[in-house]
Amino acid sequence: MPKAVIKDLQNKSKQLVEINKNYETKIMIHVRHNDNANRLLDSFNYYVNRNENFVDKLLRDTLTECVTVLQKDLNDKSISLFEVKENQLVIREYSRISALSAATRTFKKGEGFAGSDGEYEN
Repeated sequence: MPKAVIKDLQNKSKQLVEINKNYETKIMIHVRHNDNANRLLDSFNYYVNRNENFVDKLLRDTLTECVTVLQKDLNDKSISLFEVKENQLVIREYSRISALSAATRTFKKGEGFAGSDGEYEN
């Protein structure tokens, strides 16, 4: 077999190995995110079965899982969990944003992303 053909096949092989590594990384991230979501669902079921007021606890659990995901994915992002108050979205729980931003950032229907794809009500 000519050297040029061998070199071309080796290059193709290296490319395929790299593609496989990328897919493997993506699959591992999806599995980790699925595990995190399952923990949240387990917590939700636990709180509901105990007839506990679980909204605050579940929001804290969700925020913790989000932080874990960002750390493990090596992302430097902020997290904001919103609630509807007086017909607008306000930040209820957050990470990596200032308290001032959390207190003053609100969205009315039609502003920002709020209400553009769906409806919400108080």
